Amino acid sequence: MEIDTVHRGRRSTRHRSALPTGGARGVAAAALVFLANLTACAGDPERESLGGVAIVERLAIGAAIGDASEEFGHLVDVRSADDGSIFVLDVQGPTIRWYGPDGALRGEIASTGEGPGELASATAIAVYDSRRLAVVDPDNGRISLYRFGDDGLAYDSQIAQGLSAFNTGGRSVCSIGDRLFLRELRDDLLIHELDATGRIVRSFEAATSTSDDEFGPYADIVAPQLNAGHLLCLEEPGMIVSMSRYLPTVRAFTPDGSLLWETELTNFRPWRITATPEAGVTYQVDPINGSHLGVSISRWDRTNLLLQYAVSPRPGMPEDRDYFAIESRVISIASGRDVGWLDGLPLVVETSGNRLYSFENRPFPRVRVLERSE
Repeated sequence: MEIDTVHRGRRSTRHRSALPTGGARGVAAAALVFLANLTACAGDPERESLGGVAIVERLAIGAAIGDASEEFGHLVDVRSADDGSIFVLDVQGPTIRWYGPDGALRGEIASTGEGPGELASATAIAVYDSRRLAVVDPDNGRISLYRFGDDGLAYDSQIAQGLSAFNTGGRSVCSIGDRLFLRELRDDLLIHELDATGRIVRSFEAATSTSDDEFGPYADIVAPQLNAGHLLCLEEPGMIVSMSRYLPTVRAFTPDGSLLWETELTNFRPWRITATPEAGVTYQVDPINGSHLGVSISRWDRTNLLLQYAVSPRPGMPEDRDYFAIESRVISIASGRDVGWLDGLPLVVETSGNRLYSFENRPFPRVRVLERSE
């Protein structure tokens, strides 16, 4: 595995971290993955160095050719439960699989359709109130809940209807206790708390505006794309963090919607979204340095958040949702202050204590459970 070289006080000129090109089928034995350093910007007294981090792989689920429980089509999300079990979202089907902490398959959601418990699509998942899984299904316009426990994984209820077909994915749903939050553009606001019936209790975070002058008849199509992003719910300290996919904006709110802080990341190269009658909606990147696309937000440690951005050098969206280079930034939970960056990390979509949950789709789809130590 290729690892970026990190120099104290400055960053190396290499930005690409190549993921492994192979892997064991099913459960993998512990193996050294990489060493990473959180490094400060030269001459920036506001940033700090937190030293080296060793990452080892504890579990891998997936195989190029294997049992049905090991083969995936295309992975887009992985979440963990309090007991260490793992939920995996495969958009082919779509299919959601539930694995135990040892990697053994416990249950599966694979029924497609419009009926109760069936999925027409699935863009995001979240563990809700510690015993249910919430699944965002835009094509059916709803969020469905599935209960997991000793009896397996079974349909429970649906709590939201009327989701937009333009729900653009990302981590658009999260929960604090029995409070569920959805990130979706509605009435010029982005975050919505839903009650047990799917009714919106409150809405907050103003959306980025679009205009007919800039986008013409495509303004309504561009708006949900431009406002796409990710949510992270933190039980402690009681916070909801909202990260944009296309813009350098990160905001933190109380669960009741009060703004705690707002950060505009520096050294951020945005995608440029344009719309013309001749070409429709197009996405343009910096042809020299590539542009940032927000792909993940998670809790790095007790005091910091991990933000990850795909830096694509290509003049179009990353093919097949694969991330050719990942830039990992660390910011303070308390203030949003930019702390530094981590080089060499793979995509991290969930953390729990010292466990990091990751997935990749090349050379074949697989889930990786990693463990960090200072």
